[in-house]
Amino acid sequence: MSTPLEDKTLLQDRSENSDVTKVEISNDKMTLKRKHPTGSLVSVIIPVYNAEQYLEEAFVSIAEQTYRPLEVVCFNDCSTDGSWVIIQSWKDKFKEADIIAIMLSSDRDTASGPGYGRNQAIQNSHGDFLCHLGMHDCEYIYFHLYY
Repeated sequence: MSTPLEDKTLLQDRSENSDVTKVEISNDKMTLKRKHPTGSLVSVIIPVYNAEQYLEEAFVSIAEQTYRPLEVVCFNDCSTDGSWVIIQSWKDKFKEADIIAIMLSSDRDTASGPGYGRNQAIQNSHGDFLCHLGMHDCEYIYFHLYY
């Protein structure tokens, strides 16, 4: 009976159904080479409530990212300012930047809070990874995706 280290076929079969792309065996040591995350969809989750003063800066920051594929999922939680108009105006701009844009707005009468907005955006996202962007972060921090 062979041991797992001796049975290269067994290891190769297992690697086909996981994130392992290559198995190397030398001197009774097994090394697994993992898939690089390039190509994994990243969803940027943005709950919005009365954030018109920050939206342009946040959206420009996202559009300037070089990583693709990228998805923006924005949930407007009953904003009373011009947030929804700005959000809608960016749908085509994101498309031009090769970014998927999912722009949602609450059908409730009153705001339900950032947790609700975040959860709604997550439920409508398709990404392998999530990146959370809060409007209060935009004045000081630009997010960058490193892989």
